Amino acid sequence: LQNNMTTENKSVIAEWYTGKSIFITGGSGFMGKVLVEKLLYSCNGIKHIYILMRSKRGKNPVTRIEEMWTLPVTTLKLEANLKDAVEQNVAGTVRIIDLAKKINNLLVFVHFSTAFCSSDIEVFEEKVYDCRDNPRDVIEVAKWMKLDPLEVATPSIIAPHPNTYTYSKRLAEKVVADEVDNMPVCIIRPSIVCPAALEPLPGWVDSLNGPMGLLVGAGKGVIRSMHAKAENKAQVVPVDIAINAAIVIAQRVGSGTIKSKEVPVYNLTQDEVVPITMGEVLNKGRAIVYDNPFEGQIWYPDGDLRSSKLVHNIYCILLHWLPAYFIDLLLFIFRYKTL
Repeated sequence: LQNNMTTENKSVIAEWYTGKSIFITGGSGFMGKVLVEKLLYSCNGIKHIYILMRSKRGKNPVTRIEEMWTLPVTTLKLEANLKDAVEQNVAGTVRIIDLAKKINNLLVFVHFSTAFCSSDIEVFEEKVYDCRDNPRDVIEVAKWMKLDPLEVATPSIIAPHPNTYTYSKRLAEKVVADEVDNMPVCIIRPSIVCPAALEPLPGWVDSLNGPMGLLVGAGKGVIRSMHAKAENKAQVVPVDIAINAAIVIAQRVGSGTIKSKEVPVYNLTQDEVVPITMGEVLNKGRAIVYDNPFEGQIWYPDGDLRSSKLVHNIYCILLHWLPAYFIDLLLFIFRYKTL
């Protein structure tokens, strides 16, 4: 997929998209922006692109579309309460599927999941794994149960998942898989999405999600210790690589090239192609910050990874909590707003 293709040299993929209409949810997010940009530039024969956008934080969809072009910073809440996670990721998927069933001539329904939705599985294959809970039952429980008791029950409900995000994503996959006989569906599982490798610009990012938040925090000297093993692989994939793969997958499934009785599932990772460890990420980031330091530096950027949780906790107390409380005390003494 090359940008600015002429009619004569269009690829088979771009040609397939010619005259098609595409409906996108999450078009204002990090991956959504790259998807829209890629489709506009590389598949310029597309008939229509529809972006589902709701009012948010007092801003209507028109305002949010305008702000979309100014690249606002967004956040991904891995620790959202279970009620919100289920409403957004599970019930939201059900509603979108119900809408898709009403679309005439639907060629493909592409669902974005995460490569961490079944973190309890040691060898993660490209298939939908059964989940202990029925997604629609969980939706009903999240609706009628009050927030406080639901918060208390959350750890036992989501176990063995580390957070509500991965748990709700696994439930959403089950919702999609149940529709394989009713509509052409496929599931895409990117790992941790990181800044672009090439498009729209090398290094482009609009968010402090995932590794970017850690690197910026460490680069400013705020984060002094991280609990991780330096030799572990960093499961990251550039956003443009993931989006290019998604565009190709949609074409293959939508054109009938891929036929399966089971829902097609694709794990989008690159650790076997361009492997990089957590230690290498930290060292590369540190070298860049030394050459190009941030403005508003809080401390010398000399944080490190600690494989021992006990050692990490000690460093957090000495280098995170105590300095933070000391700064708050100074702000309080001089009558400034505390952090």
